[in-house]
Amino acid sequence: MSQEVDGQKVDTRKRKFLIAATTAFGGVAAAGVAVPLVMSMLPSARAKAAGAPVEVDISKVEPGMLLTVEWRGKPVWIVNRTKEMLDLLAKHDDQLSDPKSEQPQQPDYCKNATRSIKPEYLVAVGICTHLAARLPKSSSWEAKVAWAQTGRGVSSALPRLAFRSRRACIQERAGTDQSGDSAPSILSDAKLLIGVDAKEPKRMSALQKVMGWVDDRFPLTATYKAHLSEYYAPKNFNFWYFFGSLALLVLVIQIVTGIFLTMNYKPDSELAFASVEYIMRDVDWGWLIRYMHSTGASMFFVVVYLHMFRGLMYGSYRKPRELIWIFGVLIYLALMAEAFLGYLLPWGQMSFWGAQVIVNLFAPCPSS
Repeated sequence: MSQEVDGQKVDTRKRKFLIAATTAFGGVAAAGVAVPLVMSMLPSARAKAAGAPVEVDISKVEPGMLLTVEWRGKPVWIVNRTKEMLDLLAKHDDQLSDPKSEQPQQPDYCKNATRSIKPEYLVAVGICTHLAARLPKSSSWEAKVAWAQTGRGVSSALPRLAFRSRRACIQERAGTDQSGDSAPSILSDAKLLIGVDAKEPKRMSALQKVMGWVDDRFPLTATYKAHLSEYYAPKNFNFWYFFGSLALLVLVIQIVTGIFLTMNYKPDSELAFASVEYIMRDVDWGWLIRYMHSTGASMFFVVVYLHMFRGLMYGSYRKPRELIWIFGVLIYLALMAEAFLGYLLPWGQMSFWGAQVIVNLFAPCPSS
């Protein structure tokens, strides 16, 4: 498209492209600012770890003993109940508000006399729902068992037992209805997982099904975790470590734009300069591709110099990383040679005088 300005036709395609490109880059910049802000509002790794399921080894919990573990900052009691403790459960029905586990916080598979997956194990959060109190840490495990043994077994909802006069879940207590958000799962006879209900069917999204199908045939997820998302890295990473990846990005841009430029470039001493002018003036978007390539070459060196400066600043050349540094220097020398050859390709005045400067650098070297 074109329009007339002062009697001359002006091509407006470049202007419209620049407006669109500026808008696109502005949107990317806004997203780049918004994403870290939103990410900062998400739970940290420490918070996720604090709320993660807890795996407990119950093989050493002898009958009559109590094991206390922490889950989401709360004490979770695991009691291996004896036969005498189980026999006492039926004697407290008149004191319990829900002796038959009819309230909805209990899943169907735990609506039984012991509120348990395995009758001998009691699992409960040791916090009173009435007073939000807990036994002192100095209390003996025998005292905790005495408080807890009147409970109703392995409750998959982990009801927070309301303690008053060493009795659990009494009828007069307040605030006893609890949601089932912390169900335990029995992984084996010796393992208990607090915080995950393994008996509830897991619903998989369409994407998870597709990824599962791919992972069965190619370790895509495992490779991604091993080399990207869960790659072992020091906790003191900062922006100085970005430049190695940025160098790779600029290299890809140079390769792609260079391939497009070779489609119209003439490697001839008499035709090279004219072919560059043809790319700039007549090829659609040729001017943009050439400017991306030429500017990208300068940016390549800027990023590489910053990357090398980071290596010097952090001592990346020291043992045991000497070979990495040596390979990096060799790559840098190859990069300089490639940039010099690329500088000659337009076959213009800048190419000639640039070649003179580079060649004269070796003039002081003695010749045979």
